Amino acid sequence: MQVNNKSFIIMSDYGITFKSDLENQEILIQQGRFVKAAYIGHRGWVSIHDPEDWEEMAIVLKEGYLLAAPKRLVKQVVSGGS
Repeated sequence: MQVNNKSFIIMSDYGITFKSDLENQEILIQQGRFVKAAYIGHRGWVSIHDPEDWEEMAIVLKEGYLLAAPKRLVKQVVSGGS
């Protein structure tokens, strides 16, 4: 999935790979369910093979969107669309 021609989620047979920052990437990897994404992990990307907690996934995917989105869209999301 993309926002403004920037990817923030990649879905494949392996699972879900999403944009993150390096700090959150480290926190997620320490949980044991997430792994550093192949080839793009050095930029903070994270993968998960079989997500079980969809509430948690909603949070990390929204964070990925906010990292990729232009400032005007980030402002809309953060302010609740007003």
